[in-house]
Amino acid sequence: MKRTSTGSSCTIDRVYSEDSGEYWCETAEGERSNTVNITITDGPVILKSPVLPLMEGDAVTLHCRSKKTISDLTADFYKDDVVMESSPTGKMTINTVSKSDEGLYKCSIPGLGLSPGSWLIVKAGSVTSENPGLPVSKVTLRCRHQKTSSNITADFHEGVLLFGSNARGEVNIHIVSKSDEGLYKCNMSDDGESLESWLADREESRESWPYLYVVLVLRTVFTILLVPLLLLLVGLLHCGKLRVTHK
Repeated sequence: MKRTSTGSSCTIDRVYSEDSGEYWCETAEGERSNTVNITITDGPVILKSPVLPLMEGDAVTLHCRSKKTISDLTADFYKDDVVMESSPTGKMTINTVSKSDEGLYKCSIPGLGLSPGSWLIVKAGSVTSENPGLPVSKVTLRCRHQKTSSNITADFHEGVLLFGSNARGEVNIHIVSKSDEGLYKCNMSDDGESLESWLADREESRESWPYLYVVLVLRTVFTILLVPLLLLLVGLLHCGKLRVTHK
């Protein structure tokens, strides 16, 4: 165990397969770090992957390695035992990690075998884009950072095009039209970018309003006419009973 002004470290000089497992650290106050899975293998093939959780939007490269020196580095990569891709360089890159990429990864090299599994853990990104998610006629898009509630300059993109930049981390679309529909995201220069979210126009909803209005009017008129008719019917039945009784 080694202590420094910024923290502590623990070194295992010689590792064995029995050292595989979950590792974490705790402060004297009981605060606990992220859990990391470390796998020690004596097999010929290993998968080199990040030990710490990734943030959504990060890029990651997985490396398939052999203890032996070989000329052909072709490797197959698997996620949850399903083949993802075959790489002639022994590398697989995910340019933009999302929660759906989380899982157990392995790799294999022809003639040498399969690596042990390695967990890839993905956490929600620190930058998020606030989007209503429902069809709208006007909208304010906001870019937020998990660690601060203060306004931070953010750039907004529709697809690959820069849509706008704002020092308060928000942009307004006062009249949403069909041309505004698309995937939107935002980014903060020092903190990364958010996931994309879909913005839909409310035009179809507006077009349906006249028909809805007619239905509501007809229902109201029908209700108004039905009440007197029911009262008249009850009156006629009551008069009929009186006549029968009088006879």
